[in-house]
Amino acid sequence: MTYLSKSPSLRLSLIGVALVLMGQACGVKSGPVGSAGIFYSPNQGETWTPKVKAGQDEEGEAITIEQVSISQVMISPLTSNVLYAVAGPAGLYRSEDKAESWQKIIAQPVSNLLLDAKDTQVAYVVSGQTLWRTKDYGKNWSVIYIEATPRAEINDITQNPVEPNKLYLATGKGLVMLLSQNQGEAWQRVKIFDKPIIKLMFYPRDPKIIYAIENGGVIWRSQDSGNSWSAITKNLQTQLKVKLGTFRDLVILPGAGEGLLYANSLGIYRSLDAGQNWSALTLLTRPGSVNITALGINPKNANNIIYCAQGVLFKSSDGGINWTTRRLPSPLAVTSLVVSPDDPNSIYISLGQ
Repeated sequence: MTYLSKSPSLRLSLIGVALVLMGQACGVKSGPVGSAGIFYSPNQGETWTPKVKAGQDEEGEAITIEQVSISQVMISPLTSNVLYAVAGPAGLYRSEDKAESWQKIIAQPVSNLLLDAKDTQVAYVVSGQTLWRTKDYGKNWSVIYIEATPRAEINDITQNPVEPNKLYLATGKGLVMLLSQNQGEAWQRVKIFDKPIIKLMFYPRDPKIIYAIENGGVIWRSQDSGNSWSAITKNLQTQLKVKLGTFRDLVILPGAGEGLLYANSLGIYRSLDAGQNWSALTLLTRPGSVNITALGINPKNANNIIYCAQGVLFKSSDGGINWTTRRLPSPLAVTSLVVSPDDPNSIYISLGQ
C-alpha cells in the first residue's frame, strides 16, 4: 500500500513502511453485511452480489470494504478484469479479478482517478491540491502538479483519447483549465471560466471535442481543443422551457453522431446532435421528485438506459419510452454505475454517503 508523501520530491514504494504504519487499516473486519462498498449484477439489476472482500488481517480475520463509502467504481479501459474503487478519505482500491477481491493501493484521500487509455501502467490520482502520477502500475508515485490557490482543490482531470500525453485539468476552484502535452511534466493555462467546472470529458470519437460541466448544470462544449467554447445547454433551456438543475451525470451515446444523455436534479435529457436539439425522457416520476445519482448506458445499444434514484434502479430497453424498476441492494446513494464493455448485462455500482 502506498502513502502519498506531502513532499513533492519523494517517491514511495508500494510495499514497505506504509504496510507497517497502516497495520490493519486496509478496510474493516468482516461483520454484519454492510450497505456501502461495491455491488455487482450479472443481469442488469435483477440480482445483486456484494463485492467487498479485501483480504485478511494478521489474525486471519476477513477484511472487507462493506462499510467503506465509495465515490466511484471504474473498469480499466484496457482490461475488464481490473477495476478501481475511489474511496475519498479511505484512499484507492484495486481489483484484478473482476471485483472478487480488493487491495488498498493508496492510503491517502483520493478524490479523482484517471486511467491511461493506452498504457495499463500509467494512472493519475487527485489528492486534495496535488496531482500524482504512476508509470509502474502504482508501485511508485510522483507529484506532477500542486494547486497554489488557497482552499482550492483540483476538481477533475481528463485525457485526450488519441494523444494520451495530453492532459486537461480543472483547478483553481474549478475556474481554471490547464493543459499538459507531456503527461503532466509541464502545464499551460487554456481557459478561465466564470463559474467552477466540476467535470471534464472528451468526446471519444473526435479528440478536438471537450465538454466542461458546471455544478449548476451548464455544459460547455469546445470543438477546437479548448480554444473556444459554447454552452450547449442554452438550447435545452430554450427548447424545453426548463431550468437547469444540479448536474448529476453526462454519458456519451454509442453509435454514429455526437449523442449525449444528460442527467440533472430535474430529469434526464437526450441530444443526438451535439446539443443543438434536446428532448426530455419521460420518466416514471415527476421532475425533481427523486434524486438521480447515477446514469449508465449499454455500450452496444443506445436504447438500453439505466439510472439509479432513491434506492431504485430504473431500466429501459426502448430509449426511455417504457421503464422497469428494481430495488437496489442498499438504501445508500448509488454514487456511480458502470456497464461492462464485454457484457452489457454485467453492471457494477458503488455506494456511499
